[in-house]
Amino acid sequence: MIVEPVWKKAAECRGMDPAMFIPTKGEPYKPALRVCARCRVVDECLEWAIATGEGSGIWGNTRPIERRAIIADRNRTP
Repeated sequence: MIVEPVWKKAAECRGMDPAMFIPTKGEPYKPALRVCARCRVVDECLEWAIATGEGSGIWGNTRPIERRAIIADRNRTP
């Protein structure tokens, strides 16, 4: 059984089409970022994506390349 994190109940994207947050190559990702920008649990979402190694999609107002940069930066910090 997969347990949904409590913060997801307050997510702005709850109930929206998940495909919007997993754009394929060439599809726009900015509409998803606009949803994230007004979300009150964006920080929790980002931390969850990093902790679980989420390698695709828009999470916590970031794209995968941005999350990789955050992780690299955190790994450099003592």
